Amino acid sequence: MIRYLLYAVAGYLCGSLMLAKWLPQLLWRVDTVTPSDDLNPGVFNAFRHGGIKCGVPALMGDLMKGCVPVLLAAQRLDAADPLFALVIIAPVIGHMLPVWSRFRGGKGIAVSFGVLLALSRVSEAPLLLLAGLYIFFSVVAVIDSHLWRSVVTFALFGLLSQWAVPLKSLKLGCALIGAAVTARHARARRDEAFTVHLSPFRRS
Repeated sequence: MIRYLLYAVAGYLCGSLMLAKWLPQLLWRVDTVTPSDDLNPGVFNAFRHGGIKCGVPALMGDLMKGCVPVLLAAQRLDAADPLFALVIIAPVIGHMLPVWSRFRGGKGIAVSFGVLLALSRVSEAPLLLLAGLYIFFSVVAVIDSHLWRSVVTFALFGLLSQWAVPLKSLKLGCALIGAAVTARHARARRDEAFTVHLSPFRRS
C-alpha cells in the first residue's frame, strides 16, 4: 500500500506543475492566463492567447506530466490492484489543485489524455474511448460549446468505462477521472448555451 501511495503523491506533485502556464512565459514571455475569461492555466488558453508556438509546448507538457508518473508506476506496480486507481487520478487532481500554484489549477483535459496514454501499456481501451467520445461530439453530434462538450464527454467516459475498460482498477481510475473533470467544468462558467446538431446537416 505504501508504494502505491508514494507513486500517487509523486503523480500529484508532477501534475501540480503548471506547464501550460509556465512554458509560454519562460519560452516566449507570453501570459496566456490573465487575458482569458476563465483564468484557466491550461492548453486551450495557451493556444487561444499564445498561438501554436505557445500551445504546442503547453500541450506536450501537460501530456507528459500525466503520462510519465503513471507509466513509471505501471512498470513497477501491479496495475490490477485497486490501489492503482489512486495513481491514475493523482496527476489529474494535481493539475486541478496544484500545490505549487496555491491550488488554483486547470480543468484536466490534456493531463487526462496523458494518463490514459500511459495506461495504453496495460489497455488501450480507456484512451480510445475518451478520444472516440471527443471526436463524436466534435464532428458527428456536434456540441458547439467547448465547456459543455467536455462535460458530456467526460461524464459519458466515466460511465461507459465501467463496461468498455478491463480491470477493476482501471474502471475505478477512469470513473474518478470522469467525475473529477466533469465536476471541475461544472464549476466553471455555465452561461454558455448547450446546443447540439448533426454536423452533415448543419446549415451555414
